[in-house]
Amino acid sequence: TDAAMPDESVLDHPIHDQLVYLRKDDLALLKQETGIVPWRIYQREGDAVFVPSRCPHQVRNLRPCVKIAVDFVSVENAQFAVDLADDYRGLKQGHTHKEDVLQARAVAMHAWAAAEALATGGAGAR
Repeated sequence: TDAAMPDESVLDHPIHDQLVYLRKDDLALLKQETGIVPWRIYQREGDAVFVPSRCPHQVRNLRPCVKIAVDFVSVENAQFAVDLADDYRGLKQGHTHKEDVLQARAVAMHAWAAAEALATGGAGAR
């Protein structure tokens, strides 16, 4: 068994499994069949890249690097974040992406509590 490959018994989602990397021929077919043309971004030292919500993306590291990611959930995308968390929850037991990394419900609860505190002048209002 190849140690780099995940356990096939827990693979069940084409995006969340993160096993497919679209190469030049794949991207040409994507353009031909759907009209989708990807953007290529070369990130250099000190650059930050913002990937909008619901924007599929892939990363190819050309050199050793460190990734720092921050997930932000806006009010407009709160329902999508909850739906995505439900998708993760539906993955097979043991799947590497089963954990709800966005913590959408917790984020919504804390945002609501902070908004209520601001509205009522209660504890936590700034």
